[in-house]
Amino acid sequence: MCGIAGVVALDHQVRLEPELVVAILNGMTYRGPDASRIQQLDGAVLGHLRLAILDTHPRSNQPMSDATGTVWVTYNGEIFNFLELKHELEICGHHFRTKTDTEVLVEAYREWGINCVCRFEGQFAFALYDLEKRRIYLVRDRFGIKPLYYAFIRSTIIFSSELTGIANYPGFERRLNPLAVSSFLSYRYAIGEESYFYGANRVPPATILEIGEGIHRRHCYWQLNLHELPLLGRADLRADYISSLINKSVRQNLIADHPVSLFLSGGLDSSIIALEARRIASCPLLSFTAQLKEDAYNESAYAHEVASALGLSHHLVDLDEHDPIMVAEDLVARRGEPTAMHNEVGMYLLAREAARYSKVVLCGEGADELFAGYSRIYRSLYDYQRAKFAAMLPTQFSNALRARLSIENDAHCLSEVDFFLRRYSYFPILEKLLLFRPEIRVQVDTDAALNVEFAKVFERSSHLQPVNRIMLVFLELHLPGLLAMLDATTMAAGVEARVPFLNHHLVQAAVNLPVEDRLRWRNPLGCAIAAMKPVSSFSERFDETKVILRRAYGSSIPISVLRRKKMGFPMPLGQWLGVERLGQIRERLLSPKARTAELFEPNHLKAWLEKGAACPSDAFGKRLWLLFNLELFLSQW
Repeated sequence: MCGIAGVVALDHQVRLEPELVVAILNGMTYRGPDASRIQQLDGAVLGHLRLAILDTHPRSNQPMSDATGTVWVTYNGEIFNFLELKHELEICGHHFRTKTDTEVLVEAYREWGINCVCRFEGQFAFALYDLEKRRIYLVRDRFGIKPLYYAFIRSTIIFSSELTGIANYPGFERRLNPLAVSSFLSYRYAIGEESYFYGANRVPPATILEIGEGIHRRHCYWQLNLHELPLLGRADLRADYISSLINKSVRQNLIADHPVSLFLSGGLDSSIIALEARRIASCPLLSFTAQLKEDAYNESAYAHEVASALGLSHHLVDLDEHDPIMVAEDLVARRGEPTAMHNEVGMYLLAREAARYSKVVLCGEGADELFAGYSRIYRSLYDYQRAKFAAMLPTQFSNALRARLSIENDAHCLSEVDFFLRRYSYFPILEKLLLFRPEIRVQVDTDAALNVEFAKVFERSSHLQPVNRIMLVFLELHLPGLLAMLDATTMAAGVEARVPFLNHHLVQAAVNLPVEDRLRWRNPLGCAIAAMKPVSSFSERFDETKVILRRAYGSSIPISVLRRKKMGFPMPLGQWLGVERLGQIRERLLSPKARTAELFEPNHLKAWLEKGAACPSDAFGKRLWLLFNLELFLSQW
């Protein structure tokens, strides 16, 4: 796991200097504390920061070339099936000088061309420069686990693992993108390819960008097959099949020349990863769990129970010992983007502790998206159907039913997509638009461009059942933001996070499961009772999420973990920040020097803050955290 950067001339008359890439690398040295190198080539300068995990010898430092010196790569990630590919390439006559997956990548390109990426299983982002063609290929893994940004400046293309690299490049103009800001406030992530700065874009997941003089092509090399026949047969056999795929993925993810540790939340997903890792690993494993003094938010007892059952060397990280504002400032300064999820502070602190013992950590991210872990949101279209039904009743009965179900009176007038977005969004559109300055409001345009991205996914999955349509939205639009958070918080501490649930064979198999293997009613009576209750009151009481995982691991995971309601690394934002820190945040947002004044009407923001402080809620706390982190980002970048 590393940091990559480079600049490529798109005009043969352009002269490039190594110092150009030094400016990019200097902003993210924590991604590669073990080695740093820059390679000047004809028409390109490639840079690399190394976190040495496989073949730690200096011979494996990057940028790396083939034996002829005509193919060069700077690469971030892991190709987990590299040993099988290496054996296949040796049969084809290729010879290897190192024991790394990097050299396998280079030789695979020589043998099969850039479509070699279709053979890779893993998490990666790389730039491959072909000297003979004077062409750069920018490539990301299937789910965008590893980040890669790029921008065109005059007659060059620059790329970097982080937005900081683009922002630090000489000549790049940092112009704020209001659409990305609006997306951040609503969805905690800039949906789509654009970033917070105009002109700096992400390489999309599962994409190859081919760029050279007069050439700019893109190719999507993988997509979920939504038309495969569902996995049928006995439920226990389906569970065995899914658990076998999880086991295989964990086995691949354990490949490293350093100890591998675990993030253990005390929830089902990380417990499954820990169980499979313990079955496979030949040496003791370390696990790390966050601890909070607020009992309602503290999951450490469950994690301790799992760690004890598996014989793990368990470490608790006390989050109450740290000032969340100072940690957030540090994190924003490192990643060059606003932190969105209030649990990012906790994840970063966990990674800093893990870095004292290990360079690799396994995480449970991805399971919620695959197996309907977000029950309330996965039931949103169920509520939409109930809203439509209520609208057909006489007004008196219709209003009474909607009130009983906590469904808005205008819900039946919305499209399916708009109804979902109302439930999914952190910042209601009208509340957000009220805060924006008029000129920003015009540019945001009620988030129409963002809504189109969601509508495309709904349209592509229109033939699927409602739960599966929501699943696809989470996989294609929610997951990239979650993975960006995971990469940023762990790499800021110099730790490689791996996500075994996102092996693409496992994901495809999960997509083909019957809906009842993800989300089902516990029994017919529960279904009947839930029909007249709001989702918040029956979620995970009358229905069950992640059904196939509970079936596959029910006899191996402690019953307290198996049956408890999902918490999702919650943070007691109000209690944790406290009155004094909340006052600091308010003062900073209303300061004459506040950079968010470029986006928000100060008087409207003041009124919003006073209203929220008078009647504090969890929703207000989360929105306040978004605004504060946006201020941190703007003031620093």
